[in-house]
Amino acid sequence: MYDDYHCTNCLGGQLSPSLVNLTNLRYLDMSSNDFSGIQVPAFLGLLKNLRYLNLSSAGFDGEIPHHLGNLSHLRYLDLGWNSLSTKDLGWIAGLSSLEDLNGCDLFIHPHLSHVNFTSLAFLDLSGNNFNNYMAPPWLRNLTGLHDLRLVGTNLFDSIHDLFDHMTSLVHLDRSSNRFCNASSLTYLDLSFNNLQGSIPSKIGQLINLTYLDLSFNNVQGSIPSEIGHLSKLTNLLLSHNKLNGTIPTNLWQLTKLQEFDVGDNSLTGVLSEDHFAKLRELKYLDLTGNSLALNVSSSWVPPFQLQETQMGSIIVGPRFPAWLRTQKELEVLGMRDASISGAIPNWFRVLCDDIRILDLSSNSLTGNPLEFKSFPQLEDLDLSHNFLTGHIPQLQHALSSLALNDNRFTGTIPEDLCKSENLSELDLSNNLLSGRVPLCLGNLQDLSFLNLANNSLSSQIPSSLGNLLQLSKLHLNGNKFIGRLPSMQHLIELQILDLGASGLKDIIPAWIGERSRWRLRR
Repeated sequence: MYDDYHCTNCLGGQLSPSLVNLTNLRYLDMSSNDFSGIQVPAFLGLLKNLRYLNLSSAGFDGEIPHHLGNLSHLRYLDLGWNSLSTKDLGWIAGLSSLEDLNGCDLFIHPHLSHVNFTSLAFLDLSGNNFNNYMAPPWLRNLTGLHDLRLVGTNLFDSIHDLFDHMTSLVHLDRSSNRFCNASSLTYLDLSFNNLQGSIPSKIGQLINLTYLDLSFNNVQGSIPSEIGHLSKLTNLLLSHNKLNGTIPTNLWQLTKLQEFDVGDNSLTGVLSEDHFAKLRELKYLDLTGNSLALNVSSSWVPPFQLQETQMGSIIVGPRFPAWLRTQKELEVLGMRDASISGAIPNWFRVLCDDIRILDLSSNSLTGNPLEFKSFPQLEDLDLSHNFLTGHIPQLQHALSSLALNDNRFTGTIPEDLCKSENLSELDLSNNLLSGRVPLCLGNLQDLSFLNLANNSLSSQIPSSLGNLLQLSKLHLNGNKFIGRLPSMQHLIELQILDLGASGLKDIIPAWIGERSRWRLRR
């Protein structure tokens, strides 16, 4: 809604009708301004020579004027990220030259007829609400469409019917066994909808596709081998569906793939070195949450250089994957619950300078962890639920999240943690830590989650924790504190305060009774 809209150093106020005197104006961009909730001026429909009109993110509100339908030469229209609405979209049929339409918050009724967008090459209606409608029949008329984005539109339909629309102009030439008049579609994003059923084999007719995203739907069944015919694919995203069976063999022949994501399905099978032999361009690989196993030799050198890989809850172990040593561009590495055991090898220390997110939680890692201060870009580190021992490792100071809980760490909480000024989540629970809670933790103004439960921490709880104004969850239970609970009445975001079996022997302070929104555990 417009109420939250704000920008600085931008245009505002009313638009002057004198704009219509610019009769030869072809390009008008008023995006990223703040027009304070005014309506889109109807007189813009008089600028008959306009080819480009961008009103996105400009703080417009109210009904879209039907006069915009007079812009018969308009090729590009962007109305996105305003608070616009319309009851009748008949006017849009007048935009016969339109090639590019971005229309967030613009609902085009599925049963709208007589839409002749033969020139339309780009259509983005992401973020609109089709209100559980089926696939709009006017998609059949978009014969020149190259790029279609219907992300998060609440589209409820059989995926078969949707692809019937997209392939209605494609036919098979039996003499040559090739598709003729093949769809010009190169980019298709239908993610975050309610598409049902199995992926139809006719998807193989969209032979010009380079980008396909069907993630976050209710698609089920097996992955059709016909996707392997889409030889131009660079991005294949099928995650968070109900797909089962094995990954078709010919998908591993898509040599241009840069992004391959089948995470969070029910796929099965064992993946070997041969499967990846031709994926030289691969940068993003997500196999998480399937019944898959990665079976490669310790000497395997992958043909790709990954920037991100997610292999959580598949079998990667039992040994720490030696092939990671060859990956010099990694920024995100997720191998949670990947059946990896043993120590983190020393070579992992110099894996790369770019790693930002590292998740090796819920494995069987042992020994002293590495010092991660040599990872200059590290933001999120999760080594929880392992068997790591020794002292808490030295860390670089750009961390925003640190989870070392459920290990066997000993010693004290290092004051070096306080140098991570951006730290928002810190979980050191269920270890063997002793000593006092550092006073300087109260300086971490972004801290929203702090869990020190089930250790052997002693001394008094520092009053500085009462300065953590962003704190929403604080767990201090299962320790050996003494003295009183310091005042925390200014922690307006606090929702959970757990002091159970903490060693405190104090009366419940009066200010706790004044904070009825808290959930108190004692």
